[in-house]
Amino acid sequence: MLDFFSPSPHASRIDPVYWVEKLIPGGRDSAKEYAPEQATAFIRQTVAEHADEHPLLAEDVERQLFDTWGEADLSTESGLREAIGRFEGAYQDFYEGFRFPFQEWDLHRYGQWFLLSCEVLPWAVEQYDAALAPVG
Repeated sequence: MLDFFSPSPHASRIDPVYWVEKLIPGGRDSAKEYAPEQATAFIRQTVAEHADEHPLLAEDVERQLFDTWGEADLSTESGLREAIGRFEGAYQDFYEGFRFPFQEWDLHRYGQWFLLSCEVLPWAVEQYDAALAPVG
C-alpha cells in the first residue's frame, strides 16, 4: 500500500484532487474550508463587472463590506451571506436588479492540514523505506 505514496520521478507529490476522495471520510467537501480571500475576490470581480451600469457601486461596497469600521464579517461563510443580504436589502432600490451571485461562487479550498498531509506523506514513506534498507 505504501507504494501508492512513494515518491516517483513522474510525480513529485500526491495529487490532492485524486486522494481526497480516497482518504477523507465524507469526500472532498470535508477536506475543504471556507476561503475569505476568494469571497473578497468574487465580490470585487462582480462589482467591476457592473461598474458601467452602477458607477457608485464600488464605493458603497467598499464602505459597507470592506471598511474596517463596518459591521460586515466576511471571515465566515455565514457572515458573508449575512453581509451580502444586508447590503442588497439596504441598496435594492438604488441598485435595482443588482445581486451578488454568491450561490455560484466556489468559496472553498483544500484545508491546510490536508494539503500538508499530501506533501508530507511521500517524504514519510521515503524515510520509512530508507530505514528498511540494509546498511553496508
